[in-house]
Amino acid sequence: MDELLELGSKALRIAALNIDAKNFILNNEALFITLKKAANRYIGGDTLEETITKVISENQNGFKCSIEFMGESTKTIQETIEVTDEFLRIVEGIKTQKLYSTISLDLSHIGLTLSKEFCRDNLEKICKEAKKNGIEVIVSAEDVEKLISKNHKCSIATHHHKIQQETKTLIEKYIPNQSSYEFESLYGIQTENLATLREEGHPTKLYFVYGKEWYLYLCNRIAEYPLNIFRALDDIVSS
Repeated sequence: MDELLELGSKALRIAALNIDAKNFILNNEALFITLKKAANRYIGGDTLEETITKVISENQNGFKCSIEFMGESTKTIQETIEVTDEFLRIVEGIKTQKLYSTISLDLSHIGLTLSKEFCRDNLEKICKEAKKNGIEVIVSAEDVEKLISKNHKCSIATHHHKIQQETKTLIEKYIPNQSSYEFESLYGIQTENLATLREEGHPTKLYFVYGKEWYLYLCNRIAEYPLNIFRALDDIVSS
């Protein structure tokens, strides 16, 4: 069984990187609508407006949230400008709806692969607008232990129970107060673990992504536990 699960996981991760498959799904309305029924479990929606509805619901359940426009590694200046404008829309949405939410982003999504200076300018636009409204911007980064050991404010993004438990040990070792960290988990995946951490007194946050680039995201979520393919099939036929 373990060997089959490993094979399934490997196959799904390869499929996630298949650009032709992604483009085919995006341009086939019937297939897009069908597979999106499975993706809906893990994403905020196609649009910011759909996502805001889910964020409001989770805020009412007591969860702080984070919102990110899905995608990475923009390839043109025009595409990057459009992405930056979408993040500015997130700022406006959080402000207008008075959401208990931060913004998350990947630097490659706002121009890092094109130019460091261009990326910096776009990040500055987003951060300046967010600061006006008291909204925090989280930049994706690796080596969460290094951040914790430096007492740098960070969101510890994982939904894996073992990693969460190991991180609690690092927190006890390095972090003097709860204002400098929070546990963050993906929407739709083992939210019960996040709820348990919250009950233990740890700051917590649910992470939402939205947009039409969900093909890779869906494949990766199922690849983490290939038996979720059956849950995806149930979502498709029962929605």
